[in-house]
Amino acid sequence: MSRAAVAAALLAACVLGGCASGGAGSGAFAMAGGGSTVAFESIDGPPPQVFDRMVGVLDSESKLRNLAIVSREGAASYRVRGYLSAQVVRGRTRIAWVWDVYDANQQRALRLSGEETRRQGRT
Repeated sequence: MSRAAVAAALLAACVLGGCASGGAGSGAFAMAGGGSTVAFESIDGPPPQVFDRMVGVLDSESKLRNLAIVSREGAASYRVRGYLSAQVVRGRTRIAWVWDVYDANQQRALRLSGEETRRQGRT
């Protein structure tokens, strides 16, 4: 899997998980072919209902994009770890996120991070 395909898989995780606003970057997706597999090691931080929604969206989008997601207990070409945190400051909610992608040798291949701020009460 090329670095671009790894980035696309990770961007899919971020955008589909609600980390980026307004679907930004959705045109940058590439299909990750070649038999590569991705395992999500962990997604830490979101409350249960957000986590469940993220898993559902990642599952359906991975099928649409022919990206093979496998169990974290099995062998995988790449492993993803996600971290999210929320903080409310002066009526604004700030979500900070980090997605790390590791290769089969457990070396970090890519890190994406960012932050989004919204006023409370806004959907």
